[in-house]
Amino acid sequence: MRLPAVLRPNRFEITGTLILAAAMLLIGGGVAASSVIGPWLAGFPANCLGADTIDVATACEPFRPRIDTYWNVLQNIAPAARGMVVALPIIGALTLGLALVARELEQQTALFGLSLAPSRTRWLLGRLVPEAVLVAVICLVGGALIDAILGINAFVDPWRTFEGFGMRGPALSGIGILTLGITVFVGAFLGRQLPALLAALALTLAAGLLVSTVSDGLLDRESVVGIMEEMDPGARQLAGLLRTPEGEDIGWEEAYTRYGEAIYEGNPEALGLTQVSKYIPGDRYPFAVFRLTGLLALVGIIGMVLSLLIVQRRRPY
Repeated sequence: MRLPAVLRPNRFEITGTLILAAAMLLIGGGVAASSVIGPWLAGFPANCLGADTIDVATACEPFRPRIDTYWNVLQNIAPAARGMVVALPIIGALTLGLALVARELEQQTALFGLSLAPSRTRWLLGRLVPEAVLVAVICLVGGALIDAILGINAFVDPWRTFEGFGMRGPALSGIGILTLGITVFVGAFLGRQLPALLAALALTLAAGLLVSTVSDGLLDRESVVGIMEEMDPGARQLAGLLRTPEGEDIGWEEAYTRYGEAIYEGNPEALGLTQVSKYIPGDRYPFAVFRLTGLLALVGIIGMVLSLLIVQRRRPY
């Protein structure tokens, strides 16, 4: 494949990122497809994975040992597969981000590139935008693969559960843009690959935690309180509370202040209290994940804008 001239200086990193993407597809796609090929390999009917009727369940009973073995194997490999699907595109984003500016400055080739470009902004944007699109697309595919792995369980709708929130689906593309943006910014600021790599890893982790904290704070405002039986399977439980006879929801510490040791020694219902839960309903997941994706991508875009300002003002050697 012949790359455009502006991307040829990074052809090694782009090729490496595509190889990582292929490995991601192989690993994630293989596990995601296990619901189709797994039963065939294990020797039991595929409809036994979702045996939710009496007739099907009865027919699948002779295959129970094989079905249990299948689920045990899947439970062992699925977490590792999800981790690899997350890690591989992020490694690609780091590699591309370092090559864009830090390597050029360290190897003193930026002066030549800038002398040929109409402007420093166009020099960086011409390379940054296509690679950002590449990272976003790869991460979107990776996020979809993790959703597919999660969806193997017939009782879980990936778009109606907070399981794995922030590390799957569209959020993975936000992480990729954040990683690329911060890495380009740090590389433009430091101008050395190894220090930029270490600083980018630290800043990416810190920024990710900060965005996660902000997202959790916004989710907390959207929480509801209800009895445990009202909480849907995909909900994200935030805290256990107690409801007084007057309808006030209080925490266990406040209940201890009011009722003393009796709150722990017996059944709270004996004191007229009802155990309730503070949670985020599972149907809030689509809005929450797109908001988180936007916040992550925004931090990455800010990093890219700052890198443009730095490149405009620093000496390219």
